[in-house]
Amino acid sequence: MQDYIKRLLIAGIMALCISLLFLGGKHSQAEMLNIKELTSDWVWPAEGVITDLYGTRHGHHKGIDIAGEFKTPIHSVDKGVVTKSYYSGSYGHVVFIKHDNNLETVYAHLNKRNVKKRAGRSAR
Repeated sequence: MQDYIKRLLIAGIMALCISLLFLGGKHSQAEMLNIKELTSDWVWPAEGVITDLYGTRHGHHKGIDIAGEFKTPIHSVDKGVVTKSYYSGSYGHVVFIKHDNNLETVYAHLNKRNVKKRAGRSAR
């Protein structure tokens, strides 16, 4: 059971990463972005198995879920600034990172957070 929870937590991280592209009613703007170009230098954030993809759940899943071992290191996909870092009752520990390309990624279901919101600081 603990292994299942670990995998679920990491899987949720990627789900939230992609979802920020579509929050706030900016669907038309997100569709106009060249995502491949904007994310070409990104690194994979965690080792694990992809358990869910963008667009599943009748189109409502706005991210990628990666299931990894408990305490698997999670890295920001690119340099950026931590804009939010908090605990959520539904997503556990959550971190938002705004990147230089103006995209923001979200990492959720974390075991703990090793970052804090600090304006002007980079996260990697």
